[in-house]
Amino acid sequence: MLGRLGWNTATRLTLEEAGRLVEKTRESARLKENAVRDALKACPGPVPLLEQALEVIWERCPSTEPIMLQTLAHAGFTNVSIEGLLIACEICEFVDLPVVVDGVVGASVDEARAHAELLELVRRRSRTPAPLALASLTDLGDSAVDVDDLRSVLDSLGSVRWLDADWFWDPTASDTKSTLVNFTRKLLGACGPMKVESIERGLTRVVGQRRLDPLPPTPVLERFFDDHPRFELADGLVTSATAEPMELLSKSERTAIETIRLRGGWCTYRDLCEAFLSAGMSKAAASQLTQFSPLLMRTAPDQWTIRSNEKEFTGRAKRPSPSPEYAAAIRSARLERGLTQQAVADGLGVDQATVSIWETAVGTPSSSAREKLAKLLGVPEPSGVEFALP
Repeated sequence: MLGRLGWNTATRLTLEEAGRLVEKTRESARLKENAVRDALKACPGPVPLLEQALEVIWERCPSTEPIMLQTLAHAGFTNVSIEGLLIACEICEFVDLPVVVDGVVGASVDEARAHAELLELVRRRSRTPAPLALASLTDLGDSAVDVDDLRSVLDSLGSVRWLDADWFWDPTASDTKSTLVNFTRKLLGACGPMKVESIERGLTRVVGQRRLDPLPPTPVLERFFDDHPRFELADGLVTSATAEPMELLSKSERTAIETIRLRGGWCTYRDLCEAFLSAGMSKAAASQLTQFSPLLMRTAPDQWTIRSNEKEFTGRAKRPSPSPEYAAAIRSARLERGLTQQAVADGLGVDQATVSIWETAVGTPSSSAREKLAKLLGVPEPSGVEFALP
């Protein structure tokens, strides 16, 4: 009956199991259990240990049964089931007892069910083919989830692999829509074997576009690549386990890579724009690619190449200082064509005051405005654009 009531084991025996132990039928075991319950109720007395166990349970609610059992074990209550403790409390006529719903111990049915639903959400969210931080799961619902509960749920899945104490991934989850995995495959297919740090720099550009969650620390990323069947890590370099098809790349990515290769390994932004226009795409697509694609990197102020393990140029361009000669050239070209400042402003999409500022050398046009001026008025762009490191 100790086993049947859950008082000497973490798992309560069924009536069939209890009957087999004493070579009796299930019905005989049920009758014996009722007799024991009646006998215990007939001799009530103080139960300080039971009260102490109940206090431990109340302090830990809501929580999963495995974590609750660990908490009880730390308090000195071992080889006992949660259900067994609650049965003992019921026999001793305790009031306001906790309840168990779907493996969660709570103060009420509603609390236990809400916590169970929250942990189910954790289970679904944790099926990730890319590294995920444990901390990102603590506030999925209306209330915070205890970290120990999270670990208990994740370990119970049986498929989670821990990369360190705080990061994990699920190798059984499909990675066909994983941004991190797919962009890494693109990088390796287009650029060849790469250091983890170089992959990380490329993926950081995708994070900047908000298409990828913040990356894990470099050691975690390295362990992930070493653990993932799509990748191989040797001598500090990550490679694809199989050849990556070019179909992984978008039209704009293929156009950029072909342009760079055709021009001897690097090209300018203007080269990319011309190639995109020839391929039926816009300059905006070229701008988007140079800002956010992990496949490209700058090695000089206006020199783009396919990403490698080399250090990337991180400077930024500054507008040239206002030039009296350039200002005079704008004014002269405008007057030669019989245009007013307002007509030029309308053609460029700016206001008349801006054109006046340019013509008096108070300020200088941006690079895009200089290109438009060259087309509208035939004014050549000024030379000597300066670059400065941040």
